[in-house]
Amino acid sequence: MKRLLQNLAVALGLLALLLIGFRLWPHPPLSQGIPLSTAWYDRHGTLLRLSLASDDRYRQWTPLEQVSPLAVRGLLLHEDRWFWYNPGFNPLSLVRGFWRSYVAGGRLQGGSTITMQLARMHWQLNTRSPGGKLMQVLRAVQLELSYSKHDILEAYLNAAPYGRNIESIGAASLIYFAKPPSQLTLAEALTLAVLPQSPSLRMNPRSDEASPPLMQARNRLFQRWQQHYATDASQRALFSLPLALRQPQDLPFIAPHFIEQLQNGERQPRVDTTLDAGLQRLVEQQVRAFIRRNQSRGIHNSAVLLVDTRDMGVRALVGSADYDNRQIQG
Repeated sequence: MKRLLQNLAVALGLLALLLIGFRLWPHPPLSQGIPLSTAWYDRHGTLLRLSLASDDRYRQWTPLEQVSPLAVRGLLLHEDRWFWYNPGFNPLSLVRGFWRSYVAGGRLQGGSTITMQLARMHWQLNTRSPGGKLMQVLRAVQLELSYSKHDILEAYLNAAPYGRNIESIGAASLIYFAKPPSQLTLAEALTLAVLPQSPSLRMNPRSDEASPPLMQARNRLFQRWQQHYATDASQRALFSLPLALRQPQDLPFIAPHFIEQLQNGERQPRVDTTLDAGLQRLVEQQVRAFIRRNQSRGIHNSAVLLVDTRDMGVRALVGSADYDNRQIQG
């Protein structure tokens, strides 16, 4: 018996060393190779344009520390309450999902944890069969052995789908609510928490108002939220107000010639420029007024460059009277 216990202790020690070695072995960051959008801002922090990534998706990488704790708690409450404690999969959820999907004859339920969902997106797995689900579990364990819970949660938030061609909580927050994810209210945070589960069913791309399915899912999550977290009257009041979601086609498109000049350089997730969006709009108005006054004289186009001589920063740049007018090569 003593020898058996010694052998068991040695085996457990070797296993622990193996797991530690696997974790300490260098692994590429989960952000590596992911195409990102570029957000262009003026000198006051006003968004000028959010460009598409190279795969025609809106995607911004946001460190976990820059995501509102409300959004993180809402996601975990909705998707994976035991995220910090499970080994990448939840056996009870998997058994329940298998029973409902293949035995009881209900609709397919995966029982996936956040790590399993990240594994599916990271390796583009087909998980609609038992074999695919098993591979998803194995890949999830691989992620847990290779990366910290912090890195996995961060990667999920930056890869999750949020409707249309929008991925990552950073892009979703910037597009839908015109703010970074660190500034989300509770109502906005819970809206984004329920969106990745079925974005195509919960989004109405033809309206700026949140669809009824999205509002219902968010409000159900809020009921659960109140059972776990204290809420005040101001937070509850937000859930009685209509919720507007800005659509990608309504994103600002300011100073297109200026942005195109800068796009010739290295692509970065965020670019802060010297432009002043207020002055840019004012100069554009003056150019249009000038063209209207002088059309009878054969003047149909104009360009303006406004430079602050104190620092030689470009405050406004108008490359033509109408960017979309092909007749004047706008």
